[in-house]
Amino acid sequence: MTIPGQMISPKALELLRLLMTAAENPAVMQSARGMAEHELPWAGALSNGKMMFNGTRETVPGLGTGKLADALLSGSPEMRQAYHDAAGDVPTWQAIGRQSAPSLQGTGSFQKTPSSPWETNPLSVNRPFVETALTKPNLRAKIPGNEITLKQGELPLAKKMEALAGFADMQNGAAGHVMLPGGGSGFSALPRGTTPDEMKTLLDTYAPAGYSPVDTGKGVSLMNFGGDSEAALMSKLPKLNAQMQQMIPEASAIVPTHFQKTIPQGMGYFDAGKAIPESAVYTDFSREFSEGNQGNRSASSKLADMFSGKESKDIVKKLNQSDALSQSMLDRNARDEEFASLLGVKNRKDIMLVRKIIGEDGFKAFMKAVQDGKIALPAATAMITKVVDQYGGSEGVDTNE
Repeated sequence: MTIPGQMISPKALELLRLLMTAAENPAVMQSARGMAEHELPWAGALSNGKMMFNGTRETVPGLGTGKLADALLSGSPEMRQAYHDAAGDVPTWQAIGRQSAPSLQGTGSFQKTPSSPWETNPLSVNRPFVETALTKPNLRAKIPGNEITLKQGELPLAKKMEALAGFADMQNGAAGHVMLPGGGSGFSALPRGTTPDEMKTLLDTYAPAGYSPVDTGKGVSLMNFGGDSEAALMSKLPKLNAQMQQMIPEASAIVPTHFQKTIPQGMGYFDAGKAIPESAVYTDFSREFSEGNQGNRSASSKLADMFSGKESKDIVKKLNQSDALSQSMLDRNARDEEFASLLGVKNRKDIMLVRKIIGEDGFKAFMKAVQDGKIALPAATAMITKVVDQYGGSEGVDTNE
């Protein structure tokens, strides 16, 4: 076996060797080899305190959000790809100055409710580096990976960044995750993103077994929201690996991973006995973006509320100063006008107005528009109070800053 040492940090390499020498189960040995032969998604966490976050972003509007979404989702894969390519990514992390690796392309999968059809659409993976910490200094003491965690504040920030991107493209859910080593979920490395046909096959194969496949652009995360233990995964690993090899021969062996731990959530799809892990983020816009709520300001209020606290003041300022973020909003309006005309449908005026405000006057202008009720979208009194408190006085919301 050849280990590409130049791709892996010394501490990550040490962990791999420990895994391989300590492994008693042949399936664990196979997974360890798969880790060594591909770029480790968490290698940086063991050397420089950072690791890569996967902001998994679809751009085709979600099911039930309006006429444009209906037309695109019923159209050809080539049309959806053209729509995806037309406006580029929403540079949320870049706008706040966070170092990021180049975005990758793949195929997204989303199910609005347990009874809804799976949507498979083009995907961009925004890959910022997030700060990590080791909860146990001696990696030799315990191998499974529970020593690695995310620093306080990183997950709330990630949720804001992905929510803004998801809002801009009318997504029913805005999600992202970090896979940590060891646990009841899995990761299989790939040198590319999956194709739509591959993603459909992955969903047909793994979803009934309790694993939700997520394309990261360089592999597939098999996310187990049921909280199965690593032992449970290991018992299934030979079959899961055989299935993966049959579907995508170039995929590496599946590596046990986890989301740190699961916490119950009371939102949307995850009400059905599910949970969102602590190293993953999810914002549910499905109710706010439903066609019946068009024009009642609920989606805009929800987004503004996420940025209304004092801890977000610097973030809002940086977003407001980003010309690239503003341009991405204008580009989306131009894209939607073009495709709506092509397909003979009407766009949602509420989302077009929000993008126009951010694009022409900045993110603070959006916050002030929600505060003043200028977005024709029920008034969220508590949220507005927060915004006034945050931006009142000499540092009020100023569209010229």
